[in-house]
Amino acid sequence: MGRLGGFQQGQFDSLCGLYSITNAVSVVAKPHRFTQAKSQALLHHLFADLNSRSKLLSVLQEGAYPHEISKLLSVTQGWLFEQHNIKLNRFKPFHKKKDVSLPDIFDTVLTHIAQTNGVAIIGFEGRIDHWTVVEGMTEKRLMLRDSDGRRHIERKHCRLACDPIDEHFYMIAPAHVFLLSLLP
Repeated sequence: MGRLGGFQQGQFDSLCGLYSITNAVSVVAKPHRFTQAKSQALLHHLFADLNSRSKLLSVLQEGAYPHEISKLLSVTQGWLFEQHNIKLNRFKPFHKKKDVSLPDIFDTVLTHIAQTNGVAIIGFEGRIDHWTVVEGMTEKRLMLRDSDGRRHIERKHCRLACDPIDEHFYMIAPAHVFLLSLLP
């Protein structure tokens, strides 16, 4: 008789959005010695914010939509500055832009990472419904800092979310791309 494996953390919740924010901050704030304890404090602060706005249960069950990620990034910016004197820059490069192509997204993310030592938070649909952090990119892969252990996504398996949703591909909506970096 085969042995059943246990359930994994995150299997019954939809907290990838919050983890993507804490993972992104841990990468960009590394020069400030942003430790695991500070990341955990940030995560707890985000939980408290959601709870104070009566949003925690819905995010836990349904995940965070882009407007909620944007709000949580604002909360993160304030907390980082107040608690650690860290100035976080965030930017939605494709906000209200039309005719964005997948190469536009890849080029923008790659340029941002190379020029700012920053990261991108991207929300995927299709093959996965998941927020993750892109911390690097090659010609073939998106290199990830991911809460579920995924290390990379092949670029050839990505499509624009404006195309019909296909469960075989990682669908990217331009509005689901956030760029983060430190301000001097």
